Amino acid sequence: MTILNAILIAFTFLISNNSQTEEIPLPKRLTTYLWSGGDWVPHNTQIEIYDSNGLKIESRSERLETNEIIPFSSELFRYEKGLLKDAVFRRWRGNEWINIHRKTWSYSTDSNSVVMEKQTFESGEWINLDKETVYKSPINQIDSIIIQFHTKGKWKLFLKKIIKYLPNGDTASIIVFSRTDSSWSLSGKSEFNRNKNGKLLSIVTYNCYKTYKDCRTASIKEYRYQDDGKMSQEIQKTSLSGKLENECQYIYEYNSDGMINNKIYLKWENGKWNNWISKIQEYYYDIDLFIESDK
Repeated sequence: MTILNAILIAFTFLISNNSQTEEIPLPKRLTTYLWSGGDWVPHNTQIEIYDSNGLKIESRSERLETNEIIPFSSELFRYEKGLLKDAVFRRWRGNEWINIHRKTWSYSTDSNSVVMEKQTFESGEWINLDKETVYKSPINQIDSIIIQFHTKGKWKLFLKKIIKYLPNGDTASIIVFSRTDSSWSLSGKSEFNRNKNGKLLSIVTYNCYKTYKDCRTASIKEYRYQDDGKMSQEIQKTSLSGKLENECQYIYEYNSDGMINNKIYLKWENGKWNNWISKIQEYYYDIDLFIESDK
């Protein structure tokens, strides 16, 4: 999978699920299991910690090693006037937290654009890596995104994404352009296919070579649903030597409140689907429990 394909797939997933975000209940603990020896084996746990306003202030990961729970990673979030200002990602090494990378956000006064800069921590200082600028329309839809890399002391344009919408506000397509010399060249696109009721059926991602007539299918993600309309399955297919092949799939399970409580990842190997990863999600249902002490 190319870098462009990975960016397209990740971004199309965010766009396609943007309207499904739930405010309450909030995620509390995500436990990951790996399939090994015919059974699910605990691998790590991610704990989400919130303040009394429901703002996430830390995402902490722990691992089980030789029957002992040890810290693995932590991301700290800071806000100003309710807006996310920065996030610092750290890893536990030895007996201390070590800074790895930092993201900072800045907002235009008219709220029509947001800039996110990412830096890595090296030799005691923060070094610029990349920058993403999101431009929004007057009705708060994402119109375009510009991605830049930092090299030789300067920001260099890399990718531009243009998002198109249907009249009802659903995403129709994402067009991606790469920067070459002093101009933008078409390099990829994703098309969102829906049924007559607006349910997302598939996202088809293409690699393009400067013109729309020269686009080749790179991957397809298909979506399936339960009778109650909740998503039950995603199937990812990737083009290999011009032929689409199964790559992985995700199966969703829900609790009695209709919230996702298990996401099972399967990968395609030797002509069949095999268990790979299971992620069990727990939730906060009481706002008084949002603030969690260090343990």
